[in-house]
Amino acid sequence: SRIKGKIFVHHFFDVLQQVSMCSLFVVIFASFAMIIWRVRKNGKCLAANVGKNEDNSTRHIDERIKAAHRNTKLILLQSAAYVAAFLLSLSFPLIRNLMGVEDHMNSHSYMVVGNLMLVFMPL
Repeated sequence: SRIKGKIFVHHFFDVLQQVSMCSLFVVIFASFAMIIWRVRKNGKCLAANVGKNEDNSTRHIDERIKAAHRNTKLILLQSAAYVAAFLLSLSFPLIRNLMGVEDHMNSHSYMVVGNLMLVFMPL
């Protein structure tokens, strides 16, 4: 009875961890999609505003467009780096969770993944 309870609790937490990992991946990709959507929306808004201000010089308009493109590239690069760091920090717990339950305590790879998880989780 006690062993069955421990197995149930262990299985419950494995399922809970898998559900939380999947939901985190969904949130990550949804956030990244929203960042891309916002950048595109700002680009369209800038293009519309530049088209309205025809009395400005072409050089000033070109400078505004180049500055907006630099900011867009920077935002996309930063968001990609944040997503990559987050995925890297979650990959080792996911790998550890996917390893077999039967022999995970005695295997060398389980300990290596556990140590990598401790190193990368502060990201």
